[in-house]
Amino acid sequence: MRGQGSIEYTFMLSGALLTIFLVLHTLAGINLGPQEIINQISVEINEELTAYSNQNCDGIPNVVIYYVNYDAGGRFISDIFVLNDEYVIIANIWCKDVDLKGWRLTDEKDHVFTFPEIVINPGDMITIHTGKGTDNETDIYWGNSLPVWNNEKDTAYLYSADGTLIDKCSWSERGEGSIKCH
Repeated sequence: MRGQGSIEYTFMLSGALLTIFLVLHTLAGINLGPQEIINQISVEINEELTAYSNQNCDGIPNVVIYYVNYDAGGRFISDIFVLNDEYVIIANIWCKDVDLKGWRLTDEKDHVFTFPEIVINPGDMITIHTGKGTDNETDIYWGNSLPVWNNEKDTAYLYSADGTLIDKCSWSERGEGSIKCH
C-alpha cells in the first residue's frame, strides 16, 4: 500500500501547486481578460469601418490579425495550463463578408491552423484559441495540447485559401505577453 499513498500524495501536491499558480495568475492581473480586449477591439473596428466607408470592395479582403495573446500564463504560469488564454483575434475591417474556409493561420515553426467553414462579417472578429473547445461564431479552437506561440519571438501569418499572405504580426520580446497588431 505504500506505493498507492505516494501516488495519492503526488496528485494532491500537483493539484495544490496548480491551484496556487492559477490563484497567483488571477491575482496578478497580468493580462486583460479576453472579453475586455474584445470590447476594446470592437470599438476600434467600428471606428475603422467608418473611416473606410468609401473603400473599394474589390480585390484582397481586409481581414487582419488584430491582437495576439502569446504568453497566456504570464511570467508565473506555464502556458500549457492555460492554453485557451493563448489566442489570436482576427477582424474583418472590409466591406464584405469573408468566407474563411481553407484560410490558414501559421507561425514561424510552421504550426498550421486551417479554418473550418466559417464566415466573418464586416466589423466582426473571431478568436482562435490554442487549446480545445467547442467552436462557435466568435471562438474557434485549434485543438492543441501544447502552446503554439513563442513567448520571446514569433510571427503570426494569415493566408487566404489560395495561399496569398493577407496579414502578419510579429513580436521580438516577451513584453507584456500580448501585442496589438493593427
